[in-house]
Parts: sequence; C-alpha cells; structure tokens
Amino acid sequence: PSDGSVIVNKGVLASQTEFQLGRVVSDREFEFTLFNCSSSSVTISSITYQYDTGVTLVLPNSTPMVLAPYQTIPAKLYIEKDGHHQVTTGIDISLSNGKIISLKVTGYRATIFPIAPQWDKGVLERLKWKNSLTTKISGSEQRVGLRALPRVDIEYTVLVNAEERAVMERLFKLHGDSVYYLPLWMYSFTVAQDYPQGAVSIEVDISDYRITNGTLLCVLGDDGTYYAYASKSYINGILTLETPLKTGISKGEPLHPIALTQLINDIDAKKLARDVWESTLMFQSVSVIPWEASEFDANTYRGEPLLIAEQNHIDALEVSFLPSVDVYDNEVSDLSTRETTHYIPSNFGFNFVFQGKDQLDKYKQWLYSRRGILTPVWVPTWDEDMQVAIDHTLEPAGKLTIKKKKSVDHTHTDYQHIFVMKRDGEFVATKITDVEDNLNGTLTLDIDASLPASLTPNNTLICCYLRRCRLEGDDVEINWVTPDITKSTVGFRTLKNHD
Repeated sequence: PSDGSVIVNKGVLASQTEFQLGRVVSDREFEFTLFNCSSSSVTISSITYQYDTGVTLVLPNSTPMVLAPYQTIPAKLYIEKDGHHQVTTGIDISLSNGKIISLKVTGYRATIFPIAPQWDKGVLERLKWKNSLTTKISGSEQRVGLRALPRVDIEYTVLVNAEERAVMERLFKLHGDSVYYLPLWMYSFTVAQDYPQGAVSIEVDISDYRITNGTLLCVLGDDGTYYAYASKSYINGILTLETPLKTGISKGEPLHPIALTQLINDIDAKKLARDVWESTLMFQSVSVIPWEASEFDANTYRGEPLLIAEQNHIDALEVSFLPSVDVYDNEVSDLSTRETTHYIPSNFGFNFVFQGKDQLDKYKQWLYSRRGILTPVWVPTWDEDMQVAIDHTLEPAGKLTIKKKKSVDHTHTDYQHIFVMKRDGEFVATKITDVEDNLNGTLTLDIDASLPASLTPNNTLICCYLRRCRLEGDDVEINWVTPDITKSTVGFRTLKNHD
C-alpha cells in the first residue's frame, strides 16, 4: 500500500493460475509451483475438476498432502490431445484452511474431418510460396525469399446424404473455421490384413518416402469412427505406431496421412436431389507437412537443378512475349512510350500429366527446391528440338555440329547453353562459347564440356537450347484427377543469364 506498510498473504500461492493453450495438436504439459507462504502447515485436502476434458493436475504426492511452512512444491498440468474440441475447464485446489486455489484452462483441439471428396470432380492441391521481387530497368531481378516452405491449400467437392450432412453441420457448429485434421485423401494406402484393437505394428503397402517418424495418420475403425495415430517407424513394409490401435481395423481399409488445416471458405450446400447435397470445401495447412519437406536430389547444371521432363508428360505448350516498350504516366495522366534496349523476358508454360505417385513425388520435390520464383532453373526448349549433324567420334573435342532449323532463332541472346540427351538417358548440359555457321545448313558449336563419345544422330533423343528461367509465380496448382493421375500447369519466365 501507499502508506509503506506490508501485507503478508499467509495462504498458499500458485505461480500461475491461467493457462491459455491455443491449438492443442499434441499432448502438452505445463510446470508451475505452489508456495506455502505462512508460518504454519497447510494441507491440500482435495482436487476438483469442473469438467473432464483430458486435463490432469499432478502433485508430488497424492491428497491429502501437507505443505510445511514456507515450502515450495512443483506441480504439473497435463493436457491430452484427444478429447472434447473445446478445452474450457477449471481446477479447484481445496486447502485445510478453507481457501481454494482456482486454475483456469482454455484452448481447443483439432478434430478429424471425416467427409471424403467426390472423386469425379477431383481434388485441387495448391502450393503457395512467398517471395519479394524487385525488377530493375535493365531487366535484372532481385528476389528475396519470405516463405521457405509453402502453405498448402486443398480444395474438393463433397456429395453428402442427410446423415453425412448432419455430421458436417455438427462439425461446423462446434468448430466453425477452427483447425481440423484433414485426411490427405490423395495419398491413401491400404492395410494388408485385419488387425485387432491394441495392435501397434501393421503391414501396409507404401514406399517409405511418404512416412517418417512422427507422421500423423488416420484410419476408419470398426466402430465407424476415424482415429489418429503417429508413426514411430516404417521398416520393410511394417508400420509401427506410437500408440496401440483404439479399435480393430479391417483388411483393405485406407490409411491416410493427415495434415493440420483450417477451413478458409464459406460453405454453401446445393441440393441436387432428395437427401443429396453438394458442397465445395477449401482447407489451408497451418503446419508443415513433414514428408513433403525432403531434400531435392537430382541432376544439376552449374549447381542449379535442370528441369528434365519426359516428353510424353507434356500435354501442351504456350509461349507469350512481354511488351518491348516502357509506358510512363506523369501526374497529369499523359502517357508516353519509348523503346527499351534492356533485356525483354518471355513467358511460357507446360501442362504436365503424371501417372502414379513416383512421378508426382519427383515433380513436387523439384517444386520445393525452387521455392516459388526464388531459385532459377535451366529449362530445355522442348518445342525447338534440333538434330545432331555428325557422329561425335568424327569431331574434335569441344565441338558439336547441329542442323540449323528455320523455326529456331539461333542468334537469340537467351540461347547460350545447349542440352543433349541420348536415348539411354545419358545427357550433357553445357555452355556455348562460340558459334560457326558452316554455310551448308549446319552450325558448329564450341562447348566447354565433353559430350558422350558414342553420340550419333540416330541415338540422340533430343538436342535443344537451354533457357535460364524462374517460375512465373509463387503459386502452383496440382489437379488430382484420380488418386493415381495428376495434372499440373507450371509457367516460366526467362531471365538474363547472369541473374
């Protein structure tokens, strides 16, 4: 008090009485202390929980427990990730002197979203990086990475009956746009045989690339409820869980990786027929999906990954060029233009079609290595395939003779590197140091890397120039037509070779 006197609380104090948990996505614990600040002993006679929501208070000894004068004891508050969605509970610690210490715990848990997509409309997966871009008048770019790992949007349409619609409405009323464990329906795999309640090791059919220690998975139990589990290990086809199965699972039952997501769109239910409704759902990940963050290991050119796509994956090609004039707008809105002499970039794009998870996994690893527009990539000009003119054994070292092609601008400033691939998959990507026109429809290139000695016109799969590019934007969409067939359009923008 302001008069300088001291008032001593002669009861028991808690170092913390309010616990705001936020999202509870794993088992958590909080440590605090209880202090008897009186000169006499006090007994903790009982602990009362206002609600049973998976919250437990643990003291060094069971009650009744005596606190000696001026004694401090540790206490722990355990919160289980499984339980009611809303964590709003109170804990009363009753003392022998009639006092009560009240603890308040608030937060919320994620729940599994159980409604699967309508596959005839597919599933859209959107990877969203974030980078800062500054372009100079010369055409050079400065790019700064702001988000190393992308946010992931998953959008799909559901077709529900009256019972499933009731489940969905109950979820939205309880949780709203809160967090959900969303099964990644696209990456499901199956259980090899029946397993009883309590089993911890199960046989599954999947490559171990997509499961790491701690990966969250969910499966539909025999009681019709989805349960979540964390993987402990995956060795030789055997998946070991950190906790036993809470219910039995049947042979052939899909097992899904799950991601922590948040619902980000308003839900409209369109009635198609009696007791049949259609809705579009959009979720955004709020945590990194661990099995998508692996390192990229691929062929590189001058330290930068080279985009090599089998041509049968390319469904279509579009090329567009940017304007070659600058437009100036002064304060009185008069427009003027002038021709520019700086580098003029061009945009082009590929539509890829992938069959099977292996092809898609390699593509996604490549996307993760690019980090949106941040990191450049060398892209072969697949649409401008040329022909090798002479067996390489007949040429001096460091030389390559190609046939000129009328549709190719061999003098283009972007074309300072060349890419040659044999039919057996062996390839070379190298810099062109000089060009000689032989005046007979061929060009002889001086190159700074050795080509395969056995290279001939007949065993060459492709010979084309390389363009140094970046992705056109930070967002890339992957359209899942089925769980095994995916399509993706990726756009590129050419860069000056020294950018």
